[in-house]
Amino acid sequence: MGSRKHHLERADSEWENFVQHTSTLPPEAQPWRLTVAFYSALHYLEAYLHLKRDKGQADIPAEFDKHYQRLKAIRSCPELMQIRNPYRELQDISGQQRYVPTFQCTKTILQRAEENLQRIRGVLRAKLLA
Repeated sequence: MGSRKHHLERADSEWENFVQHTSTLPPEAQPWRLTVAFYSALHYLEAYLHLKRDKGQADIPAEFDKHYQRLKAIRSCPELMQIRNPYRELQDISGQQRYVPTFQCTKTILQRAEENLQRIRGVLRAKLLA
């Protein structure tokens, strides 16, 4: 549970962890960067959805219990169309990293995760600070 401010602060903190701290992890720990990236994106999204709900612009629940609820919220907001695929891809690769024992995290996957997070962060942070 949290407010728009809480989610924005958490997203920025996760972003800092992704950029500054996780990049220095040893190679065997690099896949955890995917999880950090996804949860940063998740908190940017939740901060934005709180903003929309607080302004009465959308019928959005106060909290989300499941990931599919966030994806449904993204689909219900036309202005979020540009982050729909990057968010879903980040969610998918983060889940694979955590739950698929045979998942191989490559430099290409890490780069793609960073690109997706940068896109999501850029879009949502701009909307949150406007």
